[in-house]
Amino acid sequence: MDKLENTLRLLKHDNPERIGSYEHFWGETVPEWTKQGYPLNDDGTPKSIYEVFDYDLMPCGNWIHGYPKLTDERIEETDEWFIVKNGAGATMRFMKNASSTPEHLGFDIDCEEKWLEYKPYYLGFNEGRINKESILRDYENCKKLGSVSILENVSVFETLRSHIGDVNMCINLIEDPEWVEDLCDTYTNMLITHYDYVFKNILKPDAMWIYEDMGYNKGLLCSPRTMRASIYPYHKKLLDYFKSQGLMTFIHSCGNITEAIPDIIDSGFVCLNPMEVKAGCNLLDFVKKYGDKLAFCGGMDVRIMETNDKDLIRKEMEKLFGEMKRLGAMWFFATDHSVSPRVNYDTYRYILDNYYELRNY
Repeated sequence: MDKLENTLRLLKHDNPERIGSYEHFWGETVPEWTKQGYPLNDDGTPKSIYEVFDYDLMPCGNWIHGYPKLTDERIEETDEWFIVKNGAGATMRFMKNASSTPEHLGFDIDCEEKWLEYKPYYLGFNEGRINKESILRDYENCKKLGSVSILENVSVFETLRSHIGDVNMCINLIEDPEWVEDLCDTYTNMLITHYDYVFKNILKPDAMWIYEDMGYNKGLLCSPRTMRASIYPYHKKLLDYFKSQGLMTFIHSCGNITEAIPDIIDSGFVCLNPMEVKAGCNLLDFVKKYGDKLAFCGGMDVRIMETNDKDLIRKEMEKLFGEMKRLGAMWFFATDHSVSPRVNYDTYRYILDNYYELRNY
C-alpha cells in the first residue's frame, strides 16, 4: 500500500498494512542535529524533516490567519526574547533560542464590549488570511515525497487562550459565557468560510489536523461540563463541515486529556495525538477503551528516547509495538509530545530503523 491508502485505512479501521509514522520536533532540535550529521541542502540549510525521515503525513502550507487583525506589533526585544502584541490585542513574550509556551502579559479583549470592537474584522472573506503560494509549494513537495497532505489550524480553545488569555477565558466561561461563545462561533464561521475558499480554489488536502491544547499535567484546564457547554459544540460544527467535504480530522491536545476523549469522539475527531505519558496519559488504556472508535498518533515516552540508551529504547519499542498489534490498534508511531535536542540524531535514526522493522501488522 502507498502512504495515502495505508493512512486512510488506519483512520477508517479498515485493515491497514502497517503502523503509520509522523513526528513533531522542538524548534532547536534540528539545528542541534546539524552538528551531529543531519543532512544539509546545498545552501547549508537543514533539509526538511519530511524529506529526511519519510513520514506518512506532511503539513501543507500556512494556516488560515487566525487573529482579527492581520498585523502584529513587536514592541520590545532583547537578545533572549521579544514581546509581540498580536492581531487580537494580546501581548506575549516569546523566547528566541528555546521552544516554549509564550508568557501572557496582557489582553485587550477581556469583556464583551472589547470583543465587539474586534468582531467585525472576522466577518466576511479576507483573502489576506490565506497564503496561496505557501500552500501550493508545500503541497507540491508533499506529493513529490508521496506523503499524505494535511492542513493544520487551531480551533476555539487555543483561540480563546491567545485572544483573551487563560484567566479571562476560565472566569468568563463561567460568569459570562455568552460573549465567549459568540467569539467561538464567529471564529469557527471564519475558518469555515476561508477553508471553503481553499478547497474550491486552491486544493483539498487528504486530511485535516487541529491543535487544541486542552489539558495540563493534572487534567483538563476546564471541567468536562464547561467544555461540553461552550467548547465542543464548535469543534463539532467545524468537523461537520470538514466531513461534508469528505475529510477526516486529527486532534493534537497536550496534557492529560483522559476525561475529554468521549467528547473528542462525539465531536467527530478520528485520531488522537500525542497522549503525553508524563502528564498521565496511558496509550494502551486508551486503546482498550476507545480503540474501536479512534486511531492514535503518538504515545512513545520521549523521556526514554532522551536517555539515548539503545537497549532500553529497543525494549520499550518491542513492548509498545507488540501490545498495539495485539490490541489491533490503528496507530501512527510518534513521541508523546515532541523530539527534543536531548535525543541524539544517531539515536533517532536508530529509533526509525526499529520502526521500519516492527511496523507491519
